[in-house]
Amino acid sequence: MSTRHFNLNLFEVILNKSTQTLTIIIFFFSVTLLAQGKDSPKKDSRIKEEMTTVEFEAVKNSCGSSVEGTTREGFSSETTSGALPCPKAIQTCTGGQWVGPKLYYTCANDTKSCGPTPHGDVVNGFRHATASKGKPCEPAFKTCLNGAWVGPEVIPSCAEAP
Repeated sequence: MSTRHFNLNLFEVILNKSTQTLTIIIFFFSVTLLAQGKDSPKKDSRIKEEMTTVEFEAVKNSCGSSVEGTTREGFSSETTSGALPCPKAIQTCTGGQWVGPKLYYTCANDTKSCGPTPHGDVVNGFRHATASKGKPCEPAFKTCLNGAWVGPEVIPSCAEAP
């Protein structure tokens, strides 16, 4: 009696883009042929079939062509106020994903100015245009805060009475 054994493996690979899963279906066929002699008409074959399915979650590389460990810079906010600079932030490509705080590529100062005077600037001057006899000119100042002046009215010059 002679025996011949054959194995056949087939693979089917399916990528589901909507669920980001990769499915590999493996078909195993095992065939055993049995014969009672070289010229024997009686042959017996046994076929064993198995199927195994393996699913992998597809790794989406959001870093694009960036190499692992690459960093990118931006801002952690789209706006800032007053004299504060735009806050910088950094992300690092780790495992195909950008890791770190959300990045904004632009940042603008949303603080309002007082006409031509920028927010935070101080205007120095005097409380009155003239000082009383024997008294010095009284200094004064006002500050531009987000589009509004804070402080008394300021006169640019003062003359002392003789």
